[in-house]
Parts: sequence; C-alpha cells; structure tokens
Amino acid sequence: MVLITTVGCRQASLQGAPVDVLLIIIGYLSVLDIVRLGQTCRLFQQIKSHRSVWSSLYRTSRLPRPPGPYLSQPLELLQETLIRSARIQRNWGTSISRPASSFTIPIASARIQPLGLVAYRWFLLATEDAIWCYDLSRYHSLDHSEHAEFSVLYQCNGEASYQRPMRIVSTHTTDAKQLHYLVLEEMHRLPDQTVHRTTVLFGVEGVADGPVSLTEVAVLDQNVLFLGNAVIGPRALLVTGNVECYVRQDLPRRVRIFDMARENRVYQLPPHVLQETPVGEFDHTLKLFYVSTSTHIISLLTFLHETADGPQFLTNIEAFELPSLTYASNTPTEPQTLTLTHSCKVSSLYLMDSCYLLRNSAVDTLTGNTSLTVIAKALRSDSIPPSASLIRLRLSLHHHTHDIACQQIWVGNAPFRPRITLGCSSLDGCARGIFTKTRFTGRDVRSFTLDDEADPEFVMSSARIDFPTSQADDFMSRIVGFDGLRGRLCKMFDRSDSGHFLEVTDFA
Repeated sequence: MVLITTVGCRQASLQGAPVDVLLIIIGYLSVLDIVRLGQTCRLFQQIKSHRSVWSSLYRTSRLPRPPGPYLSQPLELLQETLIRSARIQRNWGTSISRPASSFTIPIASARIQPLGLVAYRWFLLATEDAIWCYDLSRYHSLDHSEHAEFSVLYQCNGEASYQRPMRIVSTHTTDAKQLHYLVLEEMHRLPDQTVHRTTVLFGVEGVADGPVSLTEVAVLDQNVLFLGNAVIGPRALLVTGNVECYVRQDLPRRVRIFDMARENRVYQLPPHVLQETPVGEFDHTLKLFYVSTSTHIISLLTFLHETADGPQFLTNIEAFELPSLTYASNTPTEPQTLTLTHSCKVSSLYLMDSCYLLRNSAVDTLTGNTSLTVIAKALRSDSIPPSASLIRLRLSLHHHTHDIACQQIWVGNAPFRPRITLGCSSLDGCARGIFTKTRFTGRDVRSFTLDDEADPEFVMSSARIDFPTSQADDFMSRIVGFDGLRGRLCKMFDRSDSGHFLEVTDFA
C-alpha cells in the first residue's frame, strides 16, 4: 500500500511503519474496514488479531453491544459481537431494512401463548399445561408440512392449581453476564374456594449449548392482585400488578423487586407521595412505569390533575436507591422497603408506554451526581394535532439534595399508537429497536437505532422492514420475539385453517 510516491524518492509503505503507529491508524477505521484490511496481507491479519485493537474499538464504538470490554471476555467474543452488529447496522435504519434470510416453523398446538426469544437460538411458548422450547438452529430448511420438534421444560402439576406464564425477560449485568428469567403466576384454589396467587421466577439455564432447563430461583408473594408486568435491569427484576392505574398513598406499592446481585433478596416500595391529586384513582389516563438500573429503581407516574387552567398532565419521577453490594446484613424473612432518595415533577408530560433504560446510571466523580437516560413514548402536545413521539429523559440525581434534574429531548415522530420494542441496549446510550402499527395496507414494521450521544436531529434513524410475507398475511401476524444485538426477529402467524406458524427473520 503506497502512501507517497515521488520521483527520485524511496516509496513509503504502511508495512514498514512501527506496529504502535499502525495500531493508532487502525483505531480510526470502522469495524468492517478493519476486517477488510486484515484480508490484504499477513501483517495486517496479525495486527487485526491484536486484542488492544478490538478492546479499544469495543470501548469507543457506538454500535449496540453488551457491556465491556472485560478481561473475562475472549478476543473472539469481542470480534464476533462487533462484526455482527456492524453488519446488521449496515442496512438497519436506512430507507429500507432487508433481511438476510428467513424461515418458518409450524406450531402444532392450537392454543398457545408465545413467551419470547432467548439468546437468539431458543424460542419458548406456553400451552394450556406446559412450557415448550424450540431450538431454532435446527429448522432453517424445515418443510412447511412438518411440525417442528420441541422439548417440554415445565409441566403443570395437579388439578387444584394452574399456571399463567407471563413472559421471558433478559438482561446483561454490568460485568457482561447474560441472564434470562421466566416469570410465571401460580394460582391455587383453597378449600374455601378462595384463590391464592404467587409469582414464581425461573432461571433459564443451558442457553449457550443446550439443553435448556428451568430452575426455580424465587417465589414472590403477589396474592393481592393478578400479575401485570415484568421489568428487568442490569441488577434487579421488578414484578408489578396489572392494575397500573390504581394508586394508593396509604399502602405499599404492588410491586416486588428481585435483586439478582445480592443473594436473590426481595424488596418492596413505599406508598406513593403525591402533592397533586389525580382526577380519579381509576382514571384511564393514569399510567405507571418502572425502570431498573444498577443503582436505583426509577418510578414514572403520569396522571391528569386539576389546575386553575383546567386539567393538566403531570409526571411524577421518583428514585429509590438499591442497597450497596458491599452492605452486609442478615437475610430478612420479609421484603425490605427501599428508601425514596430523589424526586421531581415534570409538567405537561404524558408518558404513553414503552419506557426503557437507554443509558445505565453512572456517578460523576467530580459532582457525585448520578445520571441516566430513559427512552419512552410520549404525547407531544406542542405539535398540531398532538402526536406520539419518542422522548429521551436525561435524569440527574443530585448528590447533595433530593432533587432530580430532567432534560427532555424529543427524538422523532412515531406512529400514534405503535408497539415499541427495544431489543438491544448497550446501557451506554446505544440501542436498536422496532415499532409496529397496523395500516389499511398491512402491518407496518419499522426498525430504528438510537444514540444518546448524537445530536437530537440525528439521534434516531428508522427504516421500513421488507419482510418476505405478503401484506395479506401480515394482518394476521404479531411480533413475539426480537434480539436486536444479533439481528433476529420472530413473528407469529395465527390462521384458523392451518394453525400457527413462526416466521424467523435474520438481518445478518
């Protein structure tokens, strides 16, 4: 590779440069450019395999990826993660996202509940009395007339109890360990005909090479209400009730917090503290969301309250600090109540749904303040007519006070009533997701990429996904699994004449 060629002068070549200089130059290249450079000659192939190259690239890249780099992560893992993410990003968020491949799997049972995609390879669903697991790596060439084989992970036991599986939740911890949990509600009918409800958490094991199994890790007492939602973060998993619009200021909240980092301890939250009274305790506009970080549990309560100028929307944001990992105490028999440490009120902000952690909490070494970023769908009242948009909420928890500074940054317009799924978050501000909306011409599914460090105008890029299925079939489909890190999307088609089938689409 010639850099300078002049008459009477000796040629200057990159191959003759010191290795330290080459490492600096390569640090300015993109992931795919480094891969191509390694294919040119033996020297660059050796330099491309240098761990410092990929560690530096992993640390500074704006591609969605798990936390890292860590010494426990092999060089091959850093390379494979970045290269695959770069290939996905090459056509993700442009004008049209075109999948690389797609295949379908027929499902035998008529009454099923999809639970989700686990570690890119496994798909779990629930029937009336069991949990099934499909190994998707076996069915790339499966004929549509065949029913796929599956393994049974869990079987209901006894006629006096029945189970309602809720969903699969997955996360990466701050040390890059990947965890998967199945949230299940058990209902036991007592002799007096009353129903006792408990929430059981199962760890999903064996996802690396199989076979997959379920291990019970905790039982959360949720007898007061039906199971509603599950939210997972890098440290804690929250299980909430399904009555989101019910707020009581005299009772603890209907939420249980499972601490994955402190011997699987369970916490609860204190009652709501509201200076403004919602229009009604059961008002349909009242919504409650939780976000789990490595240091705090964030509560976001949006409601309509009366003012001198008429009803106005208000969002109450509260932060509850998780116990320190170095704090030692005896294991309590009852759930501990977390302490409210910070709060603020944001006027004229109405959060609609889909709250996700975009940037994990981090402490500023100079000020001691804790900062984090949440992404959500909100109603943008400054537009005519009002429209739904994604919004970034940059929260700063002040070290010396109990205040929260909230910076609102609108990301971009979205369909008014889309279903938003964030399938990959690096916890440092990079994320990849999808949103869907049913139209007269079919179900519109769009891909998007978020970057918390980008300018507001360029923070989000989106594209329509060009699926292989027809528009007529798309009306009967629903998104049931998404792995944004490795670029896999699962859609379930419900057909009365031929049952169900699962369409698996890969983008890399």
